[in-house]
Amino acid sequence: MIQLLQDALQIHLTRSQPINALATEILSTDEQKKAAAFLFEADRQLYATAHVFLRQTLSRYAQIAPRDWRFHVNQYGKPEIVNDGCQAIQFNLSHTQGLIAVALTLNQPVGVDIEQGDRSLRDLAALSRHVFAQQEAADVLSGDDPETQRHKFFTYWTLKEAYIKARGMGMSLPLKKFRFIRDQAAPERWTLICDPEIQDHGDQWLCHAKPLSEHYFLAYVTRTGISLEKIQLHMADNQYQLPFKANSAV
Repeated sequence: MIQLLQDALQIHLTRSQPINALATEILSTDEQKKAAAFLFEADRQLYATAHVFLRQTLSRYAQIAPRDWRFHVNQYGKPEIVNDGCQAIQFNLSHTQGLIAVALTLNQPVGVDIEQGDRSLRDLAALSRHVFAQQEAADVLSGDDPETQRHKFFTYWTLKEAYIKARGMGMSLPLKKFRFIRDQAAPERWTLICDPEIQDHGDQWLCHAKPLSEHYFLAYVTRTGISLEKIQLHMADNQYQLPFKANSAV
């Protein structure tokens, strides 16, 4: 089953609906403690649901029960699989209120970010100038249509989050030291431009961003070794109406 990930990127999505206590028993002791530490019940449920879904998704690709997956984290907090024979599976988890995404590859770094974009942003102009490269901020703020500005903001934000997560270095990467340029021939594809100090080459990365609906934005970043024909999005039980078919290529 692990060979299904060869040269592929598989992204699984599901609603972040509350789960029962029995389902949370597949979480590790550490995960259960982290879930319990959240102040608000909605955040506890979202964390628990996301990590249960991650374990269930991984078990689609290896003969390991969801409760038996084991992880360790690098110095920046990025988790990696330690189960024998499965260390080549690379994964990334993202969640926001209402939706969860898990991205998986084989031997290729991957980052995914999903954001609920229907919330209002206080002082979008100041925030954009603070977190984006100059060219990105200028693009977000071009024009006077608030809806277009919001759309551009979350597109750039999810791309940046996905790249940071793919690098596995957390916020140690300065947000203004890399930027994205839309591919005019394929609007969902983006080119990554890196400043020399972050020690990377943008042409080694495949970067896509797309709105899932008017409420949710998705971006994923992985190495260019992934076959475009093997990028697949899957929606659990077709439970959410998205502008692409479940199990469809991107």
